[in-house]
Amino acid sequence: MPLEPFQQKLLQLYKDQELQMARLYQKLAQSFPTYADQFLALASEEQEHAGWIDHLQNCISSGTAVFSEGKTRTYTLNALIAYVKGIHDALEAGTLDLPKALSLVVDTEKSFIERHVFERFAGDSPEVERILRILDDTQRDHLTRIDQFARQVRSDLAKAAQRCP
Repeated sequence: MPLEPFQQKLLQLYKDQELQMARLYQKLAQSFPTYADQFLALASEEQEHAGWIDHLQNCISSGTAVFSEGKTRTYTLNALIAYVKGIHDALEAGTLDLPKALSLVVDTEKSFIERHVFERFAGDSPEVERILRILDDTQRDHLTRIDQFARQVRSDLAKAAQRCP
């Protein structure tokens, strides 16, 4: 069953959301080079998520998957994307320190996961079922890594602060 225009728009916004997070992680890597490798790895994962959305759209086109938007609305996704852009802009302006940036990123990622983006897809083919399992696992792992990374950075900063008189 082909996608309705509003469903296509939602999928594009889901993809934009992932790509905006990737840009945010790239900016964090530039702003805080000590942690550049970790931020760039997270950016890569976000780009991978965007690619999975493209792949699932292709599965829908071929009839092996379906998409149900649930209660998700374009204005909600637009607001989330704008929020991420605001974090990026604050980094650009130099008004956001690392602990606050990480806190905002963790909260944003949790919000995205709570939206159950990839649970909106379904399919009977083994390929689609495999992709959806991978996505579920990788998204949870992604959030766990971000959360652990944020805790490690906070610990590093606290130790550094204790060493300074």
